[in-house]
Amino acid sequence: MKLGCATANGTARLATSALLVIAAACGGGGGGGDITPPTPTVTQVTISPGSATIIAGQTATFTAQPKDASGNPVNGLVVGWSINDPSVAQVSNGVVTALKPGSATLTATSGSVSQTAALTIIPAVSTVTVTPTPNALTTGQTVQLTASLQDANGGTITGRTVTWASSNDAIASVSTTGLVTAKALGSANITASVEGKTGTAVVNVNPVSVARVAITPASGTVSVGKTLQLTATLSDANGQPITGKTVSWSSNGANATVDANGLVTGVSVGSVVITATADGKFANATIDVAVAGAPTLTGLTIAPASVDVRTTAQTVTVSGRVADGSGKGIKSVVVSATGHTISTTHGDPVVRCTASGTAIANGAWSCDLTIPAGAAAGQWVLSSVVITDNASQTTSYGADQLSASYGAKFTVTSDEDRVEPSGPANITVSPTTVDVTTADQRIDAAADYSDDLSGVASFTYRLTAPGNPSKFVECSGTLLSGTPKNGRWGCSVTIPKGSDPGLWTQTFTAVDAAGNVSAHTIGAFIVVTRS
Repeated sequence: MKLGCATANGTARLATSALLVIAAACGGGGGGGDITPPTPTVTQVTISPGSATIIAGQTATFTAQPKDASGNPVNGLVVGWSINDPSVAQVSNGVVTALKPGSATLTATSGSVSQTAALTIIPAVSTVTVTPTPNALTTGQTVQLTASLQDANGGTITGRTVTWASSNDAIASVSTTGLVTAKALGSANITASVEGKTGTAVVNVNPVSVARVAITPASGTVSVGKTLQLTATLSDANGQPITGKTVSWSSNGANATVDANGLVTGVSVGSVVITATADGKFANATIDVAVAGAPTLTGLTIAPASVDVRTTAQTVTVSGRVADGSGKGIKSVVVSATGHTISTTHGDPVVRCTASGTAIANGAWSCDLTIPAGAAAGQWVLSSVVITDNASQTTSYGADQLSASYGAKFTVTSDEDRVEPSGPANITVSPTTVDVTTADQRIDAAADYSDDLSGVASFTYRLTAPGNPSKFVECSGTLLSGTPKNGRWGCSVTIPKGSDPGLWTQTFTAVDAAGNVSAHTIGAFIVVTRS
């Protein structure tokens, strides 16, 4: 059937059952105006945010959106709000006011459809306590502050953001984590703020106290009429350097004066103690005043700082500079170094070197110390430096003075020899029977020795008469073959004509380069006869 729409000039024949359809299709409906579509049905409500943690006393705003089955927003509808526990929180038009700590459920309703959001109410910060306080710092020091938070019932609160601030950043600044740095003398209040509550710590920045005074050089030599500059270094209890303090200088004798800046002037030959004092702490320096024009040591270095003499000897070079006060040149510089041995038969080792002639040029000099293999292990020091000029003037520097002024020391690594030689082995003695009735008789003796460290230095063979230890003959041997560390030693003794007959006792003795002794007495072995 073909349908038509009524127009202003005509009429369509319509079936009664199609009137409503025609009315809709033609935009007519009794009054001839538009037809209003039906309102969509709400099938869901969304809440934003879906949950919230709110501090008691504060508010949070929620929104609710009704939607149809396709998820399209349905606007213009009234949404109702409610909270299941109004003692914990209340809501008005989506604005939730937190009342006290606890949990509650927020519900948004449109028609018969609703949605919920979980609410967690946490306690509000009631007090902020900053520790430690007060704080006494010196410039450059730091202290870590901590903010403790409590609710109205005194319960501890964590997880809140703390904002730190200083009342005077020029005196003491504070980081975002509460680390305070002292910058200048004075006081400052450090404040921690949380949710409108504050706590304060007082920081007092005090002058730094001197804990130690050091003088450089700690000892020295100055000629009469000449000057020597001393420097005082101040440090606090933590070893940190201090500047800006007044240092007082004084001399305990008339041989030298010192001014307010630590400049020492030699007056007469002798020795004085120069004292530097600051904040009640002091240090001393011993200054020797020498004859005008005497040579002086102005610099010294040692290289290398350590040597290993476990297998071979090593060289340590000592270099320096000297001032020629006489104008006639420097004749020689003699350097002595010593270590500390564990040997009970030898004293501490000493090695020396001399710089002279072309080894001294324009005040610079050097010489080489030879540290022998197996020498004393540990720290060696320069025990003396003796300078002689061509005017026969001599200036001597001792171990303490050299150590204080130049740190004159070096380290020796060594398997220091404390073990006696191994032996005798492979002994040969010829002949073993002699007749001394009419003539002297010769006996040749030899034996093998080993000493892996310093090596054998000497060998002795002795024959002792029977029953009389005071009667003996002996010889000092030589290295017949091999090396001092593994070799054969021997020598010859002469038994005089008419000597006591009987069985003579023989003793083999070897001494290594470190002084360790290997002495072995072998029973009656040599037969001496006499008619």
